[in-house]
Amino acid sequence: FAPVRMLNGDVGIGTTNPSDPVGAANTAVLAVGIVTANTFFGNLVGGITNTGNVNINGNLEVDGNTTLGDASTDLTTVNGILQLISTDTGALGPTLKLFHNSASPAASDVVSRISMIGDDSGSNETEYGRIETVIDDPTNGQETGHIQFATRGYSSFNQIFRLKNRGTASAPSYTADDINGIILD
Repeated sequence: FAPVRMLNGDVGIGTTNPSDPVGAANTAVLAVGIVTANTFFGNLVGGITNTGNVNINGNLEVDGNTTLGDASTDLTTVNGILQLISTDTGALGPTLKLFHNSASPAASDVVSRISMIGDDSGSNETEYGRIETVIDDPTNGQETGHIQFATRGYSSFNQIFRLKNRGTASAPSYTADDINGIILD
């Protein structure tokens, strides 16, 4: 194997004075460890495993499926606006799918949650609002669940509104709960 050398973001194989940016038009690079480049062009084929940060300045286009993270504690951060755009000519627009893939789903499991969080006046991270979907019955053929909305008011966090399909032809019941919200079952 010829040594791989880097100089100012350029990569060279078998040279001590690299002058080519990393790119498919120049040379193939097989690397184990850390590769840093100021410029990359061409196609990246295969997989990437990264244990640190990847910074992309510009657009990232992905054809196919992409998995970010592999554990429940992984976090993907988007600074700015996350925008989903569909250019499909069909009737369905962009779809955000929140999937809780549980081996043992149970009643009262929260299968998805959207939390609205901001700082308070003491710079403490505070959850001000939440929308979540909860399982009522995970039994195959009888699956039921509800969507609930919760907000913070005077330092307490309460469920304010809940929507649930009754599964019958009767009119839904309207209940003022014992906290300060409305439940439609």
